[in-house]
This record gives sequence, C-alpha cells and structure tokens, in this order.
Amino acid sequence: MRLNPSGLSLFVALFWLNACGGSSNATRDPVADDPLGGAGANVQNYPVDVQRFEAEKGTLSGVELLQTQTGYSGDAYVGGFDEEADLVTWNFTAGAGYYRIDIGYRAAAGEKGYLLGIDNLRLSGLFQHSEAFSTVDAGRYWLEAGQHTLSLGGGWLFYEIDYVELTPTEAPVPLQKITPQPADTNANGETLALLNYLATEYGSHTLSGQEALVEHDNIYRRIGLFPAILSADLLDYSPTRVQFGADANGLSESIIRAVNQQHYIVTLLWHWNAPMHLPNTQERPWWSGFYTRATDFDVAQALADKESAEYIAMIQDIDVIAVELLKLQKAGIPVLWRPLHESEGEWFWWGAKGPEAFKSLWHLLFERLTEHHKLHNLIWVLSSEDPAWYPGDNYVDIVGVDAYPDDLSDPLVPRWDALRARFDGKKLIALAEFGGVPDIERMHNLGVWWSYFVSWKDEFGLYGPALMTDEQLRTRYESEGVITLKELNLK
Repeated sequence: MRLNPSGLSLFVALFWLNACGGSSNATRDPVADDPLGGAGANVQNYPVDVQRFEAEKGTLSGVELLQTQTGYSGDAYVGGFDEEADLVTWNFTAGAGYYRIDIGYRAAAGEKGYLLGIDNLRLSGLFQHSEAFSTVDAGRYWLEAGQHTLSLGGGWLFYEIDYVELTPTEAPVPLQKITPQPADTNANGETLALLNYLATEYGSHTLSGQEALVEHDNIYRRIGLFPAILSADLLDYSPTRVQFGADANGLSESIIRAVNQQHYIVTLLWHWNAPMHLPNTQERPWWSGFYTRATDFDVAQALADKESAEYIAMIQDIDVIAVELLKLQKAGIPVLWRPLHESEGEWFWWGAKGPEAFKSLWHLLFERLTEHHKLHNLIWVLSSEDPAWYPGDNYVDIVGVDAYPDDLSDPLVPRWDALRARFDGKKLIALAEFGGVPDIERMHNLGVWWSYFVSWKDEFGLYGPALMTDEQLRTRYESEGVITLKELNLK
C-alpha cells in the first residue's frame, strides 16, 4: 500500500513510503557507484561449482573489517553499514548459467532489509534477526558468461556481512497445473469463468494491471495500450471517513461504466478506516485512520465481545462495503477482492494485534459478505506472505505479494520461491501491488510467473508508470508474456 489521500503533502507521502518499507532512493546504479570504478579491478576467479566471495576480500567503501564476533567464514567480516553509500564490492568472472545466491550475514539489531547489486541491478532482500552468523537464500539469477560486479549495502543498514556465495543451479521447472476450487463454494458463473481464465493463463502469461482509472488513461496516452486489470480502492466508503466529509464520488458506478465500455477485469482493495476511536489530532488525523498509529481501535478486543460497540461498528462498516460490492454483482462483474492487505506489517489496525486476531477478522469478513450478503462475485486475494497469517485454504483463492523494491527491475525471486514452495499446484500467486511496472520478461526468464501484476498509482512521481520513460513503459507492456486489455480473452 502506498496511499496519498487528497490534501496530503509530499512530506507525508515520503513518510508513508519509509514506514511501509520502501525507499525513495530507487535509481542508484551500483556499477556507477562502484568504488572500484567499474568491472576490471581486483577480479577473482573461483572454481566452477561454488564461488564464495569473502567480505574481507572485497573492496570496501565506508565500512570496516571486524573480527570481534565468532563463527564467521574466512579471516574477517565487514560491518559499519550505517549510510546508504556504504558498500562491499567484488568483481569476478563466471560462466553462463543460473546461480543460487546465498549471503552470510549477522543482524543482531533485528530484522534488516538489504540491497544486493548484480551488475546494473539491485535486488531487495531481508535478513532475519540473528545474533550469530547465519545464511539467507537471496534467490536465483542468470549470469551471462564473462565479467560481473557484485555489491552489498544499503537497505535498512546496521547489519554485518561475512560472504556472498554463488552456486550453479538448474533452470526453474514449470508450474504445476491448477484446477481452481473457489473459496466461496457458491461462486457465480462470471466469477468461476474469471478464476478459470486466470488458471489457464497461469505459467504462460502475466496480466497487466493498474490502480486508478485515471492512470489507465495516462498509460494509453503514452503508449497506446490499456492494462487488462482495473484496480480501485473503496477507502472513502468507510463510515469514519464519510462522517468527516470524504466522498467516494460514485466510484462503484464509475467502475461499472468502465467495465461496460472497456471490459476490464476488476480488482478492489479497501483501506478500512478504523470503525471507531479516531483521535483526529494533528499527529493522528482522521484521514489516516487505517494506520495503527492513527487509531486506538483494538481489533482483538472487538472480536472478543460480539455485544460491544466496537464489534457492532465493524459489522456496520462491512455492511456499507457490501452495498458497493452488490452493485458490481448485479452488473455481472466479478471482483478480485483484496481486503485487509499487508497485515503482517502491523502498520494497519487490522494487523496490529497479531495473526490470530487478523485471521478471525478475515473469517468474519468472508462469512459476512458471502453468507449474510450473498456476495458470490468475489475472488478472495490475500496480500500476506507469512504462513502464520494465512487464514486457510477455504478462505483464500489467490495469494498476493505487495512489493516496493528500490530497483523496479528486481525480479523478486526469493519472495516468489517462498510462496511457490507453499502453494504450487494449489493457489494462484499474484503481484497484487507493485511500486512501478515490473520487468515481467526478466521475471519469466527466472521462473517467476505471477498470475497478474497491479502497479500502484502515481503519487507525486513516486510510484507507478510515472517512474518510467515512455520507451521503458512500452517495452514492459509489449513483452510477449504480458497480457494487456486488447489481448484479454475472457469469455
């Protein structure tokens, strides 16, 4: 989620970007910033099977050699990563092929994001909290034969690096075929048709998508193509926004008109403003009431007492949203429904009390919409990657990733691989929200086959297609593996 309600300043948008784990430094080139001046200096050759790059043998910029801890590989390790420009860099030669990348690290100060540079690409990853030296699988990558540059640094900083290791690996295998079993056993014909279409294309093509109708028009103006999927946010239907004057401006009706004219696939999310207990102060304003920091609403307590005002307020809010979803059902429009997203981040109130409360809320929402309101046009999309937060196979149709990498060409291999290991042959996996337009061709070449992607809308040029030139945008949309609106074949 990267959200900019009307009236927010650029300062607030940047604050949200940092709070959600993104970075405003999305364009730094690790080769251009290479302290060695590019490939060619200090080249190391390694055996064909495994190539280990010891940190102390790299070229250091702003960091230092350390030996105070025990359990590291080689003669030393590298620490002092406290600024974005701090790097350890290696230049090397390799044969053509796929390589698995492992990083030896220590993250004593807690979970830490990192950036791994491979030539002109920077890959985002996460070090789990570890007092001792540990290893993280940084994913799979294809290297052409020849000379290359590796670098490590940036991200959340304050970690230590022992080594990077490259191991030749096999090409990714095809996805298992999926025969969808909808979470809603009473899903209507249009919904089943959409789910079956997505399953048919899965592993062969990735559908393109974009948040906000105005952004669809902007993309068409720039490159003459429309995305296949229209995404919108039911944010301003939240009752605690309406009471302060928010107006959705007939969003549901606009979506119906757009589908009737262009035949989009629709996906909806809901930044649910907390049902009660919004302080509405300068530091905690009402329009940020979906954030944990902006409300005193306790979802666990609300769920524990069905007679409480808080529980009743939650039900009333769900009923308001059901009215809008029913409009789409009556119009024959199935919806990729993505509520309660990014829960494990705990920056939204629906995730603030941990996975058990979240799963209970997901079950409540599912049952209220499908059983009470008879909404059978919903395909349930979960934007959560942590197994502890999974509501169960009977409540989820698609598992999604929300990603805002520094480098918009990052193929997100580790995140894909982790979900594929759990859901291959069982559930579709989608790039449900992305900070730009992903490099689908690169992803497919590395065995990353999202069912679809949805780019977030432009926020002061911080997200989405606004980050790309027309040529870059056209190249990504015209990739053979990408389905645009004109190629959509949903009957």
